[in-house]
Amino acid sequence: MVTLQGYSGRAWRPRSPIIATLPLRILGGLVAAVLLGMAGPTSRPVVSGDYASDVLRSSGAERGAQHLVPLLRSACLSELAEQQARQMAQRERLYHQELETVLHTCRLNVVGENVAVGFVSGAAATQGWVASPDHRANLLEPAHTQVGVGASRDAHGRWYVSQLLAAGAQDDQQGNEPFRRDLVPSLRGGA
Repeated sequence: MVTLQGYSGRAWRPRSPIIATLPLRILGGLVAAVLLGMAGPTSRPVVSGDYASDVLRSSGAERGAQHLVPLLRSACLSELAEQQARQMAQRERLYHQELETVLHTCRLNVVGENVAVGFVSGAAATQGWVASPDHRANLLEPAHTQVGVGASRDAHGRWYVSQLLAAGAQDDQQGNEPFRRDLVPSLRGGA
């Protein structure tokens, strides 16, 4: 079984990006979609970096096809997405992390998360999100400027993935960098 969950891209916004103690305004809700299908074996072993890079590449292609600005890879979001993917794989359970914590940790104005389990590649996970209207809206939210992706396998070899999409008051000051396909060996055709 392949499963998706996602928060709307406008799900969590603090009233003030500076004061972290103000209550959050929820503009969207938790959206869950379940797609039936079997995740078959891949032709070669996939490591978590390849899987996450595949999500970044395919997500960027989806945004590019809609003439949206490319997302910058955020070190903060990437770390939290990787941590989330590892925890979901260890617990063998799909769930969202506390997005209020992500907002405050990474000093953001808005954050959304897509999570999935059971897809054999990052591109397949992205296509699953694109096929779901709420996940697609999250991925293609024009206000999003940053991205972080984490992927991890559970003890049975199933992939768990977390994709954080966000915008922050300090987009240029958080160690963000544009995703560069040429810097990822698996996407250059290398090892």
